[in-house]
Amino acid sequence: MVPYTIDLLNDDGSIDETLVVVFEHDDAAIDHVGGIDHRHAIEVRQGDRHVALFPPLAGPPPFQPSRRG
Repeated sequence: MVPYTIDLLNDDGSIDETLVVVFEHDDAAIDHVGGIDHRHAIEVRQGDRHVALFPPLAGPPPFQPSRRG
């Protein structure tokens, strides 16, 4: 198991929040980050090694009208 650093970035690219989590491999860390709800980019590192960069969300989620029956 290896520690990974997950940086949640602001809209200007500065770090908003840092999480340190432990996973067996890169794929597990990447899968975990895919489930994080964050408006801006997310960077994943393992030590000094860059693993992945998730781009910011393109915009708000599409409007979902409620269904009335």
